[in-house]
Amino acid sequence: MSQLARLLQVDDRLFDNAIAALNTSRGHRSVDAKLVGDLHEAAARAMLNLGLDPKNTTGPELYRAFGNRFATDFKQLLKTEKFSEATLKKLGKSQGYPQFWQDTLWVGAIYGAAPVSFNIFDIMADFKANAAYNIRRSANLRDALADELLKRYAAEPGISRVLIDKLERVIVESKDNSKKENK
Repeated sequence: MSQLARLLQVDDRLFDNAIAALNTSRGHRSVDAKLVGDLHEAAARAMLNLGLDPKNTTGPELYRAFGNRFATDFKQLLKTEKFSEATLKKLGKSQGYPQFWQDTLWVGAIYGAAPVSFNIFDIMADFKANAAYNIRRSANLRDALADELLKRYAAEPGISRVLIDKLERVIVESKDNSKKENK
């Protein structure tokens, strides 16, 4: 299974077929490969910023480090009764998040079966719920990464909108199936 398929939590066969169709239309583009490279670079930069060694960090260590960083960066917000995703989004629009969080919205890393999300909204939800590592969230990562992938393909000249729509359907249908299975 490809790393993108695992991060997006999609059917790898359908996803790989949709990506292959995009990459072979009008020449080999490898937008997905460039995105994976950018993911690795952004993840390593964020981990170094957290004081972690990207080559020797466990999933639980990374998860705790994100919780600590969130608590530090938003300690004033955490003290208010209005601490919510809506408040955090409003803050991001009015003042912007610290650059660290802006750079990690679509970044995640695979540790075991599920991704560790670097997305501020997944981390906020986990922090608020005092969620354990094994029940961490990644829905916002998934949505942001899907948007980033689709945006990058759409920016390529000559790429068929039909093929981009096919990839989007694979992602959406996997997301819908995942929701049904979790109920």
